[in-house]
Amino acid sequence: MDYGVMLKARVPNPNRKSAHYSRQAPFEGSNRQIRGQILKYLIAEGRLTETELVDRLRRDPARVRAMLYEMECEGFIRAASGVVSIR
Repeated sequence: MDYGVMLKARVPNPNRKSAHYSRQAPFEGSNRQIRGQILKYLIAEGRLTETELVDRLRRDPARVRAMLYEMECEGFIRAASGVVSIR
């Protein structure tokens, strides 16, 4: 704890000195935001068609479908015959 206090006194934001520090991208309009909205809709509804999700999200259909594919590969959702649900 003393080391942290010393760093704070010497450097305004010591995290920026870290080799692994990177500024996070803005959230508004990001893939993170859209993925969160997809999960929110699926939790509330249980299952939706890809077309319903695209309509509700009001985003580029190709972008939404790419995210649905990624989320299915990651095991978050299941997509079969155009119907998407939580896994």
